Amino acid sequence: MKVLSIDLDYAVLENDLHHQQDMIGDYEIADHPFAVWKILEELDRDFNYSRIDIRGIEYMIGIFKKALENCTDVDFGYDHDNILYRLERDDADNIDLLNIDNHGDILNLEGYECFGAPEYAAEKEREYLQKYNDVTEGSWVSWLDEKKKLNSYTFICDSGFVPTEPETSIKGYGGVHSRYEYEFKDYDFDYIFVCLSPMYVHYKNWKYFKQMIDIYEKKTGKKANVIDQKYEVTAKSRLLNKYIGIEK
Repeated sequence: MKVLSIDLDYAVLENDLHHQQDMIGDYEIADHPFAVWKILEELDRDFNYSRIDIRGIEYMIGIFKKALENCTDVDFGYDHDNILYRLERDDADNIDLLNIDNHGDILNLEGYECFGAPEYAAEKEREYLQKYNDVTEGSWVSWLDEKKKLNSYTFICDSGFVPTEPETSIKGYGGVHSRYEYEFKDYDFDYIFVCLSPMYVHYKNWKYFKQMIDIYEKKTGKKANVIDQKYEVTAKSRLLNKYIGIEK
């Protein structure tokens, strides 16, 4: 299965992303897509959080349009782990994944640093992915690898992302590429997923997500499927149901 995944946070400027995340961490700002931006703007009035790489936006929309010519299986979602609602199905196997993103989404490591060095934290995160489906928007690629669904992974990123050694060990890791040097062999994909990432993309730029939905609906004449659930939460609930003995 050939999969194209596009995350709009690809177009967030690298320095702006670091500034935003530092502010959120330093002030322990609410984990909410509206509150986070409003609080940041109140605390840091001189910083323009809505800046975006317009060329990056145009790049994503251009790739999306070309891929739409040959693909009818398309979903949109707010968080990147939502892609797993489609890729968990039995027909999604031997996946060749191309991800346009600001983050590799291979390992999250958050919550596992207690095990020490990154390689040990990564080992434990992979272990818990396998045992307990402890998947997040930052580790869904490793989830695919742990479930033996991944054949290859190609990552397009222009933010200076440098993967750790454990991240490069996933099956078929194809390295980090810039849009300026990566050449598509074709635009024939079996599945397309477009992600908003509202915690990284400023609310003034959510219009580009809607623009891509409109492009899809105009092209296909179908209503877009926008996934407004979070797979991370679903995975936890399934595990609890199984452990407690609740049938769904």
